[in-house]
Amino acid sequence: MSYFYSTMLTLFAWAATAQTTWYPVASGTQQKLNCISFGTDLVGYIGGEDSLLLKTVDGGKTWNRIAVNSPMNAWYRGVTDIQFLDELNGYAVINNAIYRTTDGAATWISEQPNNTNMCFKNALFFHDFQNGYVGGAMCFQGATIANKVAGNWDTVKVVGGWNSGEQITNFDFRNSLLGMASSSENSLFRTTDGGANWDTIHTDFDTTALSDVVFVNDTLVYATYEATGLEGAIVSYDAGLTWERDLGLAT
Repeated sequence: MSYFYSTMLTLFAWAATAQTTWYPVASGTQQKLNCISFGTDLVGYIGGEDSLLLKTVDGGKTWNRIAVNSPMNAWYRGVTDIQFLDELNGYAVINNAIYRTTDGAATWISEQPNNTNMCFKNALFFHDFQNGYVGGAMCFQGATIANKVAGNWDTVKVVGGWNSGEQITNFDFRNSLLGMASSSENSLFRTTDGGANWDTIHTDFDTTALSDVVFVNDTLVYATYEATGLEGAIVSYDAGLTWERDLGLAT
């Protein structure tokens, strides 16, 4: 998936509402950057390949690398998704597993969905520590979502059928009920009941590897995609029910 476009789309959503002028900031690394999350206006984190974890305490003006201390395999230490709920408390997908921190990423504790053979974990979204979602794919099935409800991991749902090549790539929720998930194929998944059920939304475009999905308001939603030699964005004006190409966003 294109994490560059994932981050770009998130920044676009913020800019669309804040009318902010953007300028480049040096990350201090040449490693691939996968994900970004701010727990407060000043404190934020970036995750990347080879156990890369960057932290800012000045709203993103400067970034410093911090160590990733977690019980994970040494051969691969990629941070593929991250979300902080405040300055200290957050979740991350590290080395294809879910971890939780309560001390500002100084240490990480394993937190895994129960009774699942979700071999591929790519994305997460949490409303709070008691309620959230982890997405990826089963070992020999398709796109899969696990729900954490009231502190307990609920039944894992294979939302993508038997397409073993399809995986969940990202989430966004407008509120506690309405949310969407992008997939590595040309479909999105939409819930209106807080993840109890997910409807498949086919985009009908010649696109692959949908990399991100972002709600801008109650009805406006963007998603980014990769195709062979082409990257871009699609847009929905009815809260994710129908989609069309946005030819001006990702140029």
